[in-house]
Amino acid sequence: MRKLSLKQRRWIDAYIETGNCTEAARRAKYKAKDDRSFSAIGLENLEKLRIHIQKFLDEVGLSDEAIKLKISQGMIAKKVIIRKIKGAVNPNDLPPGYRLITTTGKLSFGENGEEFFSDGDSLIEIELEALEIQHRYVSLGAEVQGLKETELSKRVTELERHIQSERERK
Repeated sequence: MRKLSLKQRRWIDAYIETGNCTEAARRAKYKAKDDRSFSAIGLENLEKLRIHIQKFLDEVGLSDEAIKLKISQGMIAKKVIIRKIKGAVNPNDLPPGYRLITTTGKLSFGENGEEFFSDGDSLIEIELEALEIQHRYVSLGAEVQGLKETELSKRVTELERHIQSERERK
């Protein structure tokens, strides 16, 4: 890879900032008579410097693969909330997605030998779907992939229903 000139480095910086090759040519101080000339310079640089742009994006974690990975992770985002519950809790009685962090109650045994917890407080960790975040990432993924909203409408509609039901439960 050959070394870049100062103008080319400035053009890449401006292009990454604006996403517009014509504006990048202006900001990099290329000499041109009119918008058409700036556009021609910008398009030429975009073609000539594509490898350098991709290298920079890879270095800062914005390669196509990295972006796809981040979007796919966002589409399955979870959130964790912690709740204090009055009374002690048996961790075996918690539903999936719930985890006992600590309890101040003591394990006791009843008359028939059954276990129970005495009074105390418990901290419970609850893992939930982060539906609003997932919705944003689904939309972003569609935009990045150039997909039409109808191609993802089932997933988006499903997420919107979940978001609404979560709000109603609160």
